[in-house]
Amino acid sequence: MKFDLDNVIVTEFGVGIDDGNEQTFVVVPVDTEVQTALHEMVQATWEEMQGDDVGPTRYQPSEKHGSTEYLYLPIGDDLAKSVRELHDATNLNIGVLGDPPNIFCYFTVSAI
Repeated sequence: MKFDLDNVIVTEFGVGIDDGNEQTFVVVPVDTEVQTALHEMVQATWEEMQGDDVGPTRYQPSEKHGSTEYLYLPIGDDLAKSVRELHDATNLNIGVLGDPPNIFCYFTVSAI
């Protein structure tokens, strides 16, 4: 995987919301300080992943996984459907963190 993290201009923050009927993804507006903190977290995660001598292992839902593991799932896999839809989205709605118990994930989007 190749990422150009040194030339990121903006880092957006978003969440996945599950209202019981459907799951949706929204972008949550954040200020420059939060964008900087998110970028630092992404950079630290990337550097940690690069230090793994074994490399990523394919995610297997039938296996028990530790709290920190370097896993991957091909974007074409049926289990990656929601991630694929998020990855392919061009315009996400803007949302708020109004109902935290319904948030099932968070994500960042970095743009160069």
